[in-house]
Amino acid sequence: MLFVYSLFLKLYYFCIYLFSFTNKKAELWLNGRKELKNRLNGHSLNDCIWFHTSSLGEFEQVSYLIETIKLKFPNEKILVTFFSPSGFEVKRNFKFADEVLYLPFDFKDSIESFIQTIKPKLVFWVRYEFWLNALEKLKRDEIPVILLNGVFRENTSLFYKSYLKKCLSCFSAITVINEVSQLNLKNLGFSSSIMYDTRFSRMRQVAQSPFEDYVIQHFVQSDKVVVCGSIWPNDYKILKSSIQSRSDIRWILVPHEVDAHSLHEVCIQFPSAQKYSQYIESENVNILIIDCIGLLARLYRYADIAYVGGGFNKVVHSLIEPLTYSLPTIIGPNIKKSEEAQDFLNIGFVHQIQTKDEFKEVLDTLLSSNTNEMRKSKEIYFNQRTDSINKILELIKDFVTLGK
Repeated sequence: MLFVYSLFLKLYYFCIYLFSFTNKKAELWLNGRKELKNRLNGHSLNDCIWFHTSSLGEFEQVSYLIETIKLKFPNEKILVTFFSPSGFEVKRNFKFADEVLYLPFDFKDSIESFIQTIKPKLVFWVRYEFWLNALEKLKRDEIPVILLNGVFRENTSLFYKSYLKKCLSCFSAITVINEVSQLNLKNLGFSSSIMYDTRFSRMRQVAQSPFEDYVIQHFVQSDKVVVCGSIWPNDYKILKSSIQSRSDIRWILVPHEVDAHSLHEVCIQFPSAQKYSQYIESENVNILIIDCIGLLARLYRYADIAYVGGGFNKVVHSLIEPLTYSLPTIIGPNIKKSEEAQDFLNIGFVHQIQTKDEFKEVLDTLLSSNTNEMRKSKEIYFNQRTDSINKILELIKDFVTLGK
């Protein structure tokens, strides 16, 4: 297996190298790792608490935990690493971390040298993306490693199952988000504890924090508001006819990507829209395009209905944000890779649509219905799932003492 894994790493790296000539993300991926030594110079991270997240989505699952640890134990050093540029470039200056870095690629010499340099006292691995050389080095050095928000599916290929079990044997403790993942992990021969997704705690904090935005408040006025979050071009096709026909609704569109090309694309589809960064009060339009990062989780508080994108691409995006506000939420068909979406659909918290006509029909129904009872059910559900941060702090005590 080690030979095959080594070969896989070389092929992976070679492909990234080739892509870097034409792909900006691949270029950032390579250059960021070249800067690692310079970034580490002058920083003493010995005995740090190290959080590794694949990308921005995984980071958001633990950002509140990191913030909580840093505020309660300000002398603790926090390191955050990312595999992907989409996480690192956005959070490179995260104020609750002492250092934010790219994870070195999992070549044996590179990753072992990195771990030897930072000498963490505790490591959190978030969700998935298991790198064998890194995990085995941590195990050999007897550094406790905790897996947070683990997700495990029933069907795993024979080769990956062997690799996965080898990686899982390196963890000191494993937490999963639900009973399904716990059972699937048990079938692999590993025990775990269920801790609800840490984003429940984070989003409750966000929802309860005061927030005012003059542009949004002026735009929404007193009309019905639909926030379409993390949307892609395939979502535009579903939304467009309803947006054009329902001028009585204020539509807030939040593209998943806000680079120049993506913004140009959404502006072509909705030429009458205004951009958030260029908002003009006197222009009475009912479509607002959010052309910056970081607002979406707070924008849902202004909504009457949410549409979450990605369900007409590979997989629907996170639903915890709109559901924290107890919103009626509409999603597309592709939820097979999202356990949370499947759970929310099964308990009736989201409405799944397949076509633009179904979207229009569900939208009309929700706008004319009394949703108070369902909103109360969602509020109760979320209140029961906001204690994971305290449980993780208790779990930490089994391995290290914080604040010393």
